[in-house]
Amino acid sequence: MLPHYNGHNRTFFCSYEGLQIRQQTLNSFSPLTTQERSGDFSGSKVITDPLTNQPFPGNQIPVSRFDPMAQNILADYIPVLPNGQQQLQSLVSIPQSRNQYTTKVDHRFSESDSLWVRFFRDQDGTPMNLSGGGNIYALASPRNNLVQSAAISEIHTFSPSLLNEAHLSYTRIDNYGPASNANQTPRELGGNYNQDGPIPFAPSVTVQGRFTMIPNQPWKEVDNLFQADEKLSWIHGRHTVKAGLMVLYFRTFLQTQFQTSGVYNFDGTYTANSAADFLIGKPISFSQASIYNDSPRGGSTEFFVQDDIAVTRRLKVNLGVRYNLPIPWHERFNHIALIIPGRQSVKYPQAPPGLLYPGDPGIPDSLISPDRNDLAPRIGFAWDVFGDGRTSVRGACGIFFVPEYAFYIDRTYENPPNQAGILISSPPSMSSPFLGRTDPFPYTPDPNHPVFVTPIEAFTPNPKLRDGYSEQYNLNIQHQFGADLLVQAGFVG
Repeated sequence: MLPHYNGHNRTFFCSYEGLQIRQQTLNSFSPLTTQERSGDFSGSKVITDPLTNQPFPGNQIPVSRFDPMAQNILADYIPVLPNGQQQLQSLVSIPQSRNQYTTKVDHRFSESDSLWVRFFRDQDGTPMNLSGGGNIYALASPRNNLVQSAAISEIHTFSPSLLNEAHLSYTRIDNYGPASNANQTPRELGGNYNQDGPIPFAPSVTVQGRFTMIPNQPWKEVDNLFQADEKLSWIHGRHTVKAGLMVLYFRTFLQTQFQTSGVYNFDGTYTANSAADFLIGKPISFSQASIYNDSPRGGSTEFFVQDDIAVTRRLKVNLGVRYNLPIPWHERFNHIALIIPGRQSVKYPQAPPGLLYPGDPGIPDSLISPDRNDLAPRIGFAWDVFGDGRTSVRGACGIFFVPEYAFYIDRTYENPPNQAGILISSPPSMSSPFLGRTDPFPYTPDPNHPVFVTPIEAFTPNPKLRDGYSEQYNLNIQHQFGADLLVQAGFVG
């Protein structure tokens, strides 16, 4: 038994909330007809042979010109549009399921000490909650979101005028889901290039005006949030003073095969018909990336102090100030980079000019120096104009900062050599996008032997980035007429 614990002054609370929604959505698209699959576009406008820049005779594409990968995608994933129809329409189930649990225990140990403990769990998603796929529902897959949170709070009264509140909490968010078992690798679909990552995954295909095939990628994301709050309240004469701090620390891990089998876009550039471009395997663009493994972390420490002053019986004034001291965001393994034109990396001398990394002179682990100037004063007042409680004037102004948190290093992980990403305009063919060049996949980062695959697409924050802020102010006049009518006029800026 706990000392002084007798079962009194205790409250146990538990709740459950469930949500089950069964609904459907209309899936409308225009896959290729039986005639078009055979190369017969006689029912369409004239299509051009990109090899001769002349029309295909009879608007018929020879079978010898069909792209093997396009043929297999049509056979394995794309339904046939009956001749004479403009669209294929079907109802797709999109059920939603959610289960939420909350448990809380409150206990009062003495007149000066009380404690509460809370646990929260929210499961959003089941195997029936499918997402992704584009128009091809077979390539959709479950996506689940699990939120779990635990918190403890202790309130201690030192005296009738001095109170302390302390809180600790931990929140974990798991967002996860597999890829559909219907996925096949590019090579299994007849392509002459490799995917990156261990899980079979089909490429994404957009045939503009006709259909999209966007497999839902395998996904694992774990977010951890640690928070500690401390607040002291003191009443002295006309003053009510509150001071405290909050410490936030985030830790994130993300692994996914986003775009690891390639992304194709067909828009009719070559034949004047996007479906014909697809059939002969002539995309306007192709992009591919290596598997995504990112682990950013960081946070902030925030301090505040405020004083509510009863200047007179009719006038109350609030003075306060808040200061944010960032815990700089960084990537666990320093797999991030930024661009500063005119400089050359010392850490990776092979890197393109301007691409710099943590470890290069003047480049911290967080890429940019944190903003330590987030001092935010605030002032407010409330005035009972005539002292009868019927007419009041209220106003306030203050500065509010918006810390950048992890946003400024978002996507900097994708910079080489941490991740390989490639974008090719007008690749040779759908089946052989790397024809005439080296296929960089599968890709394994090696800091001792870095590889820079060209052409390079790079992302960067502004090296001189500072936290944004806003100046806010308001003024309100309120008057009560009779017992049940209140009129208010105000200005907010």
